[in-house]
Amino acid sequence: RMNLRREIKIEKHSVGDGLPCFIVAEAGGNHNLVLEQALKLIDIAAAAGVDAVKFSLSRAKTMYPPNAGYAEYLDMKTPIYEMIKRREMPFEWIPELMNYSREKGLVFLCSSFDDETTDVLAKYDIDAFKIASYEATHQPLLRYVARKGKPIIMSVGVTLLDEIKESIEVILSEGNDQLILMHCIGSYPAPVEDTNLKVIQKLKEEFGCPVGISDHSRNPTLVPSCAATLGANIIEKHFTISNLLPGADHPFAIEPDELKKLVESVRIAQLALGDSEKLIAPSEKELYNFARRTIFATKKIKRGDIFTTSNTAILRCGQHKPGLPPKAYENLIGSKVKREIDANQPVNQVDV
Repeated sequence: RMNLRREIKIEKHSVGDGLPCFIVAEAGGNHNLVLEQALKLIDIAAAAGVDAVKFSLSRAKTMYPPNAGYAEYLDMKTPIYEMIKRREMPFEWIPELMNYSREKGLVFLCSSFDDETTDVLAKYDIDAFKIASYEATHQPLLRYVARKGKPIIMSVGVTLLDEIKESIEVILSEGNDQLILMHCIGSYPAPVEDTNLKVIQKLKEEFGCPVGISDHSRNPTLVPSCAATLGANIIEKHFTISNLLPGADHPFAIEPDELKKLVESVRIAQLALGDSEKLIAPSEKELYNFARRTIFATKKIKRGDIFTTSNTAILRCGQHKPGLPPKAYENLIGSKVKREIDANQPVNQVDV
């Protein structure tokens, strides 16, 4: 195990086992470079009840060479370099989006992809850095981000355990032990059958830090609620104002009402988990007596008679006070009745 913290503080939230799932609404580039649209996304996130909203500060020039070609998996008619260029969020937006998010009670998160964008976010004192999957092996960047001393949420889609281990060593070597790993499947939308949720537990065992999932499947609640029951500490999901908006991420992102459902289903899933104590639940209290079985006399039995299978039965109590438990039945049969018992009454210890 590596010396990573088991619990991470992000603003007023603590992230780790036994704590509420930290839910991140991923706006990414779904603002379409319209500030009002970005602010509206923050409104939607706040109304849905998530904990944080996340944007992306990618820059084409530090991401791809200009001749990188087309991303076939996105089925876009635009070269990837152009596509990233069109989504470049202005640096001046950062303080405005950050303040607006905080006014709405949300943590503001943003992905950085190079030293410059990392510096911009650090300048505005961002609460935590987000590292995208394809940067999880960009060790010089990880080193640079780690030095800022803030928590790091690192997606590890399309990486292998050894690569993750190497990257963690780089982060730790800079004296930063505040890391959260995010399992994810890099394709958009991700097929549910590729999700492999058990990796969440594997990453926890392997690295001993909080682990979450960045879910790229289209279903708003399935993977998030399953992940919550498997112990995911963070859940992140792309969202949009509408699937009909133009742009690469809008078609597979979830819509406002679905984001609300996601939050509800994750909270209920965590509630359903409970605490592993095997107790009688408050809602079972009445049933504990009413529906449990006890030994009854099925007809009037006189003193001196013998208990038989034809004058007794093991029945549920209903509103009767329980008598002898079912486990006493075999020893009871063939023994002598000590006092008269009315028909349809429980058999008690004093009757035997």
